[in-house]
Amino acid sequence: MVGFHALQGVEEVKVRLFLYKYAGDYSDSELADRVDLWQYLELRFDLDDTPTQQTLSYTWRNRFDVGLCKLIVAAGRAI
Repeated sequence: MVGFHALQGVEEVKVRLFLYKYAGDYSDSELADRVDLWQYLELRFDLDDTPTQQTLSYTWRNRFDVGLCKLIVAAGRAI
């Protein structure tokens, strides 16, 4: 089981963004387009700029460990 220790060193805004992705069942590309089109989302997630599909993919693969990825997917789908 993954605990809160998995969140150490991870930006909360990135976790919330990926929770939104899995809650809405969006691809990285769809999420990037959605944030770009809906300025409210950029403000709501406190983003400095709109992430690209490449940025989202890189973040998922290289910034989150496997346990955190599983936690985000499970939580996002349960929302």
